[in-house]
Amino acid sequence: MRKRRIGTAKFFTLLLLLYHTSAKVLIGEAGSGSDSFPHSILSKPFYAEPNTVCNQSYLVIGPFESKEICENVMSYISTKFFRFMVLQKKNAQHAMRGVYQFVPVQDFSKPWTDEELYSMYGITNEEIAFIDSMIRPMDLSGGDDSGN
Repeated sequence: MRKRRIGTAKFFTLLLLLYHTSAKVLIGEAGSGSDSFPHSILSKPFYAEPNTVCNQSYLVIGPFESKEICENVMSYISTKFFRFMVLQKKNAQHAMRGVYQFVPVQDFSKPWTDEELYSMYGITNEEIAFIDSMIRPMDLSGGDDSGN
């Protein structure tokens, strides 16, 4: 295979085309800024079909090959474990990409639950109780970020 150089503009055009034509998950750049606990930490993620774009109010997670993988990613984001790891770096309402630094990447061929993650990472009952006291459950089935 012959390698060749492409210009920066062409590279970013190809990258944008990949994101534009692929399935992805979007999550609000600004999440809960509440000082009272438990709270949601992040806004609800949602599926964005191929050939959709968003503005800077959202972070794009992906691209992914299918809606199923996107749903598995959203199941992971909705776990208290994921959002507790984000909380370790999040010190304001905004959830820029740096707040995800401590979140481990998983195999997204399956959906995730807190119970699986707690077992995988050896989280004790005492630690689970602490996480539960800090993080509100997130229901992806509908309603707004407040759980309504």
